[in-house]
Amino acid sequence: MEETTPLPARHILGLVVAVFFLLTFTVYYQSLFHPFVRWDDGLLIYDNPAVWAITPATLKRIFTSYDPELYIPLTFLTYQIDFLIGGTNPVIYHLSNLLFHTANAILVAWFIFLLSKQKWIGLACGFLFAVHPLHTEAVAWASARKDVLSTFFFLLTLIGYLRYRSTGRYLKHSLIAYLFALLAKVTVATLPVLLLLLDVLEGRKIDRKALMEKIPFFALSIVFGIIAIFGKSEILQRATLLEKILMSCKSTVFYLEKIIWPTKLSVLYPYVGDIGITNPDFLWPAISVAILILIAFLSLKKSRVFFFGVFFFLITISPTFLNFAKGEMDLYFASDRYAYAGSIGILFLLALGLAHLSKRLPLVALNGGIGALVLLFAWMAHAQSQTWAGTEALFQNVIEHYQDSHVAHNNLGNAYRRQEDITKAIEHFEKAIAIRDHPRTRSNYGAALRKQGKMEEALAQYDRALELDPESKNAHFGLGILYAELGKRDEALLEYQRAIAIDPTYSEVYLNLGALYMQMDQPQEAIDQYQKAIATTPYFAQAYYNLGVAYRKIDKPRQAMENYEMAIRYEPSFVAARINLGIAYYERKRLEDAREQFEIVLLYDPGNQRALSALKQIGVR
Repeated sequence: MEETTPLPARHILGLVVAVFFLLTFTVYYQSLFHPFVRWDDGLLIYDNPAVWAITPATLKRIFTSYDPELYIPLTFLTYQIDFLIGGTNPVIYHLSNLLFHTANAILVAWFIFLLSKQKWIGLACGFLFAVHPLHTEAVAWASARKDVLSTFFFLLTLIGYLRYRSTGRYLKHSLIAYLFALLAKVTVATLPVLLLLLDVLEGRKIDRKALMEKIPFFALSIVFGIIAIFGKSEILQRATLLEKILMSCKSTVFYLEKIIWPTKLSVLYPYVGDIGITNPDFLWPAISVAILILIAFLSLKKSRVFFFGVFFFLITISPTFLNFAKGEMDLYFASDRYAYAGSIGILFLLALGLAHLSKRLPLVALNGGIGALVLLFAWMAHAQSQTWAGTEALFQNVIEHYQDSHVAHNNLGNAYRRQEDITKAIEHFEKAIAIRDHPRTRSNYGAALRKQGKMEEALAQYDRALELDPESKNAHFGLGILYAELGKRDEALLEYQRAIAIDPTYSEVYLNLGALYMQMDQPQEAIDQYQKAIATTPYFAQAYYNLGVAYRKIDKPRQAMENYEMAIRYEPSFVAARINLGIAYYERKRLEDAREQFEIVLLYDPGNQRALSALKQIGVR
């Protein structure tokens, strides 16, 4: 019988990598075609001028500012690259996330293999990481780039350190990777403690040499920790030490539950109630965490593995404990993406547990069980990714599992308002107010009522918003719009000015002020306001368009054309800007340029009568 030649190692490695890509893309391919959601995506990506170009000015901005609360310059740099490739096409951003997640799953397999010295355990852990439903948020949400990106360099740091321990090389490479991880997201700042934990796992004595080699890592952690405190200072002041500890215990137990059985996943996990040690919602998690830590220490007598897995998980998620007070409208105790890297510790223990079973079960049964678990998680992750199919689906999913989420009802109301489904919008705003009376929801409710023409009722909502918060810029802005629609220009002007006094960067207010001045036949004052809108939001297409209209009003066609061109540059589908630009070209006898603009209009709006009429006049049709 002829012997078969085994595949070369590099071919086997290539096959394994291909399997990882096939697995992750099969699970998450549909997320590539999801739109951005109105949950930080605008703030970080499509409405963020800092990522719309790679220039000295934008690089300076991303390396010297927060997001607004996290320092994530490397994450912004990857967004800039995405924008350079595909503009604001969501596919590019989702694809980048998926590629980083796939790479992370491969790195997890490598890291666990280096720890366990068993390929089977590494692969099992890597595959479980690749398809775990709890990781869907980090993969399918474009704004979670910082989590997949920081984890990528986090894993490279750990792998580099393990390679250093075995070869005496790669420590500098590990340190550089750690710097990149911190630049992606500062929550990896506890990683130097994990390096000590790796020493404990290997039975290495924690002596002077072991500590000295980690000083550069701790130094970076301290520097970036200080930077992080400035961004999080307001959040850190919102809770007492006891409340932070209790919420941390609750979130820890929650993550453990979801890693083991990931059901009822949501972008929000709101908590409505008192935080106290006598509350069973916090007492039992606190007891559970204490017992888990005790068992981990007791296990050191027999093996260091359980201790390592538990503390890898706890140390990695610990920086996220400060985030439970995040958000001004709800109290959150967890976010799926916060357990993205930390879950590796628990998955490692799970893989080891399965390996232990292999000694008692037939190999076929064990492999079948592992395969079934991977397929089950893959199916659940595939289904969970559908909750990111749009803003409406995202918050419908929250309400399905957590009906008391004020934020979910408010955001769903806004989604329906943008779709002009005002009846449904009002329904959700009223539900949100019943849960928690918040000025932002009152302002949104007022805007919905104004859309229905119920001006008196809308006015009452804005007044209530200002009772709750006299400094509500949204309420003042909404009142300004309402008064403008009622023809009360002086009152509208006053409310717009109040909104700007609260937030001088509120570009939409400048836009509306300009429109108000145009109604009052004061085009020069309107021009001043539009220029302020552009100064605060340099890529504001509507402001450029309005500025062009104002310049045309005072008979400055060249400036009008320049601003129409800028509007189109930042919003190519801006039909009105192309129509006006085409007319301006026609008036200046630039017939070919005019024809081009009207032809492009018909690509976006095939039945546009103004474009058809203009082309007929030019003699094209």
